Amino acid sequence: MTPPKPYLTRIEGDTGGHQRNFVEGCLQGVETSSRFERSGPLTEAVLMGNLAIKAFQYKKLKEGKQLGDWDPFEYPGRRKILWDGDNMRVTNWDKANEWVKGSYRKGWELS
Repeated sequence: MTPPKPYLTRIEGDTGGHQRNFVEGCLQGVETSSRFERSGPLTEAVLMGNLAIKAFQYKKLKEGKQLGDWDPFEYPGRRKILWDGDNMRVTNWDKANEWVKGSYRKGWELS
């Protein structure tokens, strides 16, 4: 029995070939081996999981407490995080939006 034809284009050249294919897809619209309409939402879901973990672990000292006190922290990020993907922001907790976009070193800024 002949195996079915793969529905994705096979990329030659190991890792370098995949990297080149990705760049050509971004810059020239070449079909990539991992389609952006599929990989984009998957990447966004994984990053949202990371954001939820960071929010869950975020803690701050309770008012009037200091380190060494019994139960000194509150955990305001332990909540359901509501994500607005179109606007790339959390809608129900502003603190989490500080973690959504990063800063770039000089020379690596996005234009």
